[in-house]
Amino acid sequence: MEVKNNLHFSEFMSRFKEEIKNELLAFGAELDGIVQTNLIPTTATGNLEGSVDFGSEVQDSSVSLAFGTPVTYGQYVETGTVPHWAPLEPLISWVEDKLQPHVLAIGVSFEGGKAHPTRKGTIKLTGDARQKEILRVAKLIQMKIARVGTQGQWFLKRALESMAIPYELNYNDTGTEYSLDVSSWLAPRMEGIISKATNGLS
Repeated sequence: MEVKNNLHFSEFMSRFKEEIKNELLAFGAELDGIVQTNLIPTTATGNLEGSVDFGSEVQDSSVSLAFGTPVTYGQYVETGTVPHWAPLEPLISWVEDKLQPHVLAIGVSFEGGKAHPTRKGTIKLTGDARQKEILRVAKLIQMKIARVGTQGQWFLKRALESMAIPYELNYNDTGTEYSLDVSSWLAPRMEGIISKATNGLS
């Protein structure tokens, strides 16, 4: 582009940053699609699913993309936790929703001195028996978390790696943050970005 005056250059920079913002939003949409469709786990409260959001901001000297979740425990789902005493109510909700103990109370048979699940003895739990089984399983999970913590699900990390986006993982007072290098995303789009930014300028 031939820059004939400062006015045109200022207009070009404004357009250029806006086009970069649009590309970053497209990147955020693709990343969000991968996370939501394939990777984000179902949590005990159900608040994390669908909470991931993103936005882009244009400043005087930079264009940035923010991607994440306002759900406070999202970082712990991502990176895992050390052993701790987890609250019981969310675990009860998760057990009731996912493990369906009201359907399966598996019977057991013994062969060679070892226990094996078997259809014989499997019963459908209802009423108080169902609630007791839900509570029993939730407490077992609670005790396991207290003993060994939880494993990180790394849903965002796996999404970035599937897109071949370089990143650095940083831990700070506000939580877990990924610093991304999106140059590999922008590079093949740069010619089109510049073309749109210079359209009509002379």
